[in-house]
Amino acid sequence: GSGSIDRLELRRLLDRVLSEECLEHPIDDIDAIFDEMDTDHSGDISPQEFRDFLEEALNVAEACFIPMDMDTLVHSAFKTVLCKVRKQRTAILKAFLDASATFKSGRE
Repeated sequence: GSGSIDRLELRRLLDRVLSEECLEHPIDDIDAIFDEMDTDHSGDISPQEFRDFLEEALNVAEACFIPMDMDTLVHSAFKTVLCKVRKQRTAILKAFLDASATFKSGRE
């Protein structure tokens, strides 16, 4: 392969790392996680971007004195980013609904 991870490869990885029931909206969750990891917006997750992603999770674990093997680190990193993107999606949805309600009440 190219050494980079595309969206399909990320989905396969997430299927192995996270259980299927963890993904509430699989396509949206995968796209959001991919966008979070693809920091240079190239359309692929480079080896450096993947390393940076795992290193961030490792730094948090080390700061909390939590020992982690590689499997636990990868699982923890993906669970953390999944929580983050869900919070962002919820905030966006709430803002949209609030704006919609404001617009609707202004028209009445």
